[in-house]
Amino acid sequence: KNVQLPFNFHWERDVSLDLISLLFFEWILCWFVRVYPLMPYPAFYCDGPLCRLGLSQQALSTLLAFVVALPNVPFCYLLLSMHQKLVINSKSRARLSQR
Repeated sequence: KNVQLPFNFHWERDVSLDLISLLFFEWILCWFVRVYPLMPYPAFYCDGPLCRLGLSQQALSTLLAFVVALPNVPFCYLLLSMHQKLVINSKSRARLSQR
């Protein structure tokens, strides 16, 4: 039976977007950049192919910041979509508007 979900909630699309961003995150950090913390110092050792190209530290830091922040957007969208699905029939103040 097809169930019409509110707010154009498409489970497959939303979860797929979240998984793709997590796979991209893992691919960048575990293969492309490969960053290792040097404990107890506040430093990192970079051993991936991108580090061996000779890019500046600022470019690598910008890439790492982007990759760390990237999975948050699809996850928050998925979280809010599921929240709306749960509270759609309630009169709770936690319900978000349809805009």
